[in-house]
Amino acid sequence: MKTAKTVRSFLFVVVGMLMMISLVQATKPPCQNHKIEATGVGQLLGEDNTFEQISDGGLLQGTRTGHLECIDCSSFPVLTFSAAVTFTSHLGTVTAIVTGTFDQSTGVYSQSGPVTGGTGRLAGASGTLTFNGVVDSNGTFVETIIGNICVNLRP
Repeated sequence: MKTAKTVRSFLFVVVGMLMMISLVQATKPPCQNHKIEATGVGQLLGEDNTFEQISDGGLLQGTRTGHLECIDCSSFPVLTFSAAVTFTSHLGTVTAIVTGTFDQSTGVYSQSGPVTGGTGRLAGASGTLTFNGVVDSNGTFVETIIGNICVNLRP
């Protein structure tokens, strides 16, 4: 009898905790979707790093840094690469991991991937971004950035 009473007490506590968690999650505001249609002008830097100014970027208005890594460097003229990128704006940062291709004969590239997080008012950001652009012989590039970022803008 004592065991049955202990089990019921334990179950009562567990059910109560689950109800509280459900209530907290139910009151969490839904993620707000933000369409991204930005333009960037940047420069390839040493050691496969990039720096870029973002305009018309909405949440991403500001700068972007990145680090490139070649995934398949043996297939001339089109290389496959990945990049970890960080956007910095007055709202905080947004990070993404993208993969794509770069055509060495034309300078044209395309990359896309998931938003992996954020800081500041952009904490918890998710979504997908696509970058399409061209690099000139001096390492200067111009690109468009499109996609969606879902975030609860925090005060």
